[in-house]
Amino acid sequence: MLLRMATPADLSALLGIYDSTLRWLAERGTDQWQEPRLEPEMMKAAILASIHHRQTWCAIDEQGGHAGLVTIKPHTPPGLWRPEEESEPHRYLYLALVSRENTGVGLGADLVDWAVTRAAKAGARWARGDVWTANKPLQEYYLRHGWQLVRYVHRPDQPSGALIQRPAVPCETPRLVEVPET
Repeated sequence: MLLRMATPADLSALLGIYDSTLRWLAERGTDQWQEPRLEPEMMKAAILASIHHRQTWCAIDEQGGHAGLVTIKPHTPPGLWRPEEESEPHRYLYLALVSRENTGVGLGADLVDWAVTRAAKAGARWARGDVWTANKPLQEYYLRHGWQLVRYVHRPDQPSGALIQRPAVPCETPRLVEVPET
């Protein structure tokens, strides 16, 4: 599986992965990303901005299709983490999604491990993220993959308040072949 920097030409395919994930979550009864604040146009703008800031990578399968995406940002969202935590070197796992056709084969875990490795290479001490507060299965997934639950932040404007982190140490991801940035 190739992993390369996303470009604006990838936007439609990446939004397709997001949309299919949104439907999959709704089918499972979770309210994750069902909020009006995450309307398609808002997610489109967010993904496009992360592409322009060179923060999003695409996983490309053997047939040339988009298998997944991962977005890593230099800072966590404002107001979730304490100032002393913000001052520690870290990277923020903003988004990691896998196409429905590529689920169940470990690609999601590989993308997250790759993001942690990228954080380590950037000199970060931590890879951090936040998980939808009500999505306990997703929180458990991250805990099984070496993340620690730091705490819950309960704010009406922030439904993703389960704060998680993992030491930023390099991980092996032999199934991912990173295409050098140009």
